Amino acid sequence: MKRIISIGLIFLSTSGWAAKVVGTARENGDTALVKFAHYGQVYYHWVINDLVCLSRSLKNSIVCGRVAQYDNTFTVVRLAKINAHFEMNEDVKILYSKTRRSPASPGETSMTAASPLHSRVLTTLGLGTGFSYLLFEGQVQYGLTKKVTLGLTVPFASTSDGTNVTQAVGGVLNGAYYLTERFSGYLFEAGIGAYSITRSTTLSAATTNDMPLMIYSTFGWKGKINRGRFNLGISGGLQYVAGSSTYSSVFTDFNGLLPLLKLTAGVEF
Repeated sequence: MKRIISIGLIFLSTSGWAAKVVGTARENGDTALVKFAHYGQVYYHWVINDLVCLSRSLKNSIVCGRVAQYDNTFTVVRLAKINAHFEMNEDVKILYSKTRRSPASPGETSMTAASPLHSRVLTTLGLGTGFSYLLFEGQVQYGLTKKVTLGLTVPFASTSDGTNVTQAVGGVLNGAYYLTERFSGYLFEAGIGAYSITRSTTLSAATTNDMPLMIYSTFGWKGKINRGRFNLGISGGLQYVAGSSTYSSVFTDFNGLLPLLKLTAGVEF
């Protein structure tokens, strides 16, 4: 029953096109290659060893294998020999799911091979802004579960009122919850840490220093590009910079509740 449900989900969640069998070749061991002509409709996000499933019109069945080769005209799929009995010129529909990748061995064709392969680590650089400051940051996130990540962020903020320049470097422990899967789609992110802030003035050589706590929370979106290796994101929310009464009276342009809008670009590992 679970296998039937899984096959039905692939039909509902994937696209397909008509293709025609143009060749078969046996390999050593328990696998074989089947070559399909699809005349320019190759799915450009495929990579070698992606899982694909084939709907057979003659036998009203589905078999699954792995992409062995592809170009703009042909796709070669590696199947278990027991599933590779296709006839020349047989019409099939190629079903695919670009998010369902796993490092399965070349002969694996069971539906369990469709379990997602997620990157564990995402490193990003970000550019942010508020009403009166610019923010640059580096971040590393590690996937704890399919939807939850834990990370470390190092932000650098700068603001100036023409006479006084305030610069802040921080260290922040952050966590994120993705609504669909980690590093992709909508997400909530929050963190807590501290800034080391220095304020200098053009009127004298004096500087003022403080180290206030900060917390932040954002809601945003991230998307994968270039076959899932690279990541772009946008998010918005608030950060709160706390501090002593002395800090609040001196760093008037970088304390309290501050708006935050960020753009990020990253690489997944």
